[in-house]
Amino acid sequence: MTKAKNIEVTPELITNNEELSDFMHAANQGAASAQYILGVIYDTGVIVDQNYKEAVFWYLQAAKQRYKEAEFALGTMYAEGSGVMQSDVLALMWYYAADKNGYTKSRDQINIVAKRMAPEDIQRARVMSVQPLNCIKS
Repeated sequence: MTKAKNIEVTPELITNNEELSDFMHAANQGAASAQYILGVIYDTGVIVDQNYKEAVFWYLQAAKQRYKEAEFALGTMYAEGSGVMQSDVLALMWYYAADKNGYTKSRDQINIVAKRMAPEDIQRARVMSVQPLNCIKS
């Protein structure tokens, strides 16, 4: 599975520890789709114990490659405070980044989060979304 960079995979395709190990190898080699799916696996507790911090780590690795689903997932992690300190500004920043990257499902979350924010914080999130990785300690 070392060629996972070009393969879209879902957690359901990983059914045992050997497959998980192969998938981990692909993620460590920089396969954004594998990194994102590992985030999903840790986020949901599929195959492994649920671990939000590990999920955030893998989502961030994929987001470094502008993987839009990972950007959206990071928005959700910040909105809920799962594995990170809750921050509407950072949640909105990631939702904006995912939207700019073509992930239109972000728009509903942008509206939900923005409703509870001050206009200056919304603007700050919008500006930060241009280079979101500069705003996050990795």
